[in-house]
Amino acid sequence: MKDIYVVLHNVLSPQKLIEFVSTCVSFGVKNIILSKVGGSAAQLGIGEAFKIAIKHNAKLIVLPDLYDIKAILPYPIYFIVQKEYTNEEINIEEVYKNYVENKGIIFVFGGLEPGLSKKELELGKSFHVNLGDEIPTVALLSVVLYLLRNKFFKD
Repeated sequence: MKDIYVVLHNVLSPQKLIEFVSTCVSFGVKNIILSKVGGSAAQLGIGEAFKIAIKHNAKLIVLPDLYDIKAILPYPIYFIVQKEYTNEEINIEEVYKNYVENKGIIFVFGGLEPGLSKKELELGKSFHVNLGDEIPTVALLSVVLYLLRNKFFKD
């Protein structure tokens, strides 16, 4: 999954941060970004996340905010949110087409509920995965990465 960047934004829980990074590397993601990490996630979770990333030969980037991601990476941003925050369901074929055309793509997942402000959502396009309400972040991540890998990145 070259040039696919997966972002966890606005997280306070070290456990959620560690589970997010572990899930990414288990699906073969090599570019993981943590933005707006606070509280015990910043104090305890980042160190453990780096160990996991190094062990799996993945890059782990820590940035202050989503605006920094937009400033350094030229790829389209897709926000994966709960159904209540967008009417548009993810279309994996469209996502893959954009990935190929732009030679990369960024997926952003919120670490808190709702995790993303309206202003932040204006930085990209928002989708849901049509699985129900209040799906945990790591579960949303797993579904999206499974859909991508199963459809386009089979070994």
